Amino acid sequence: MGDAETVVRIEVDVNGRSYVLAPGQDPEDVKRRIQEAAPGTFVELALGGDRKVSVLISSGVQIVVRTETVELDPRDGEPYDTGFDAF
Repeated sequence: MGDAETVVRIEVDVNGRSYVLAPGQDPEDVKRRIQEAAPGTFVELALGGDRKVSVLISSGVQIVVRTETVELDPRDGEPYDTGFDAF
């Protein structure tokens, strides 16, 4: 990727619905919070390139977490940029 600034992109599928998370989040923290809410065990899998997938094995819920290192896109905003003013 050269000298371009990079960020880890996290995508979470919950029961077949996909969500791309805001940049700057820690993948391990995201998985920990999911696992606390829906007890189960994550299985880590390496994909081609610089991509990884973590699948939560649990009864009753299907959750897949994908991570990929990509070039930072200024249109993605700052980490945790919600578009709302903080109190």
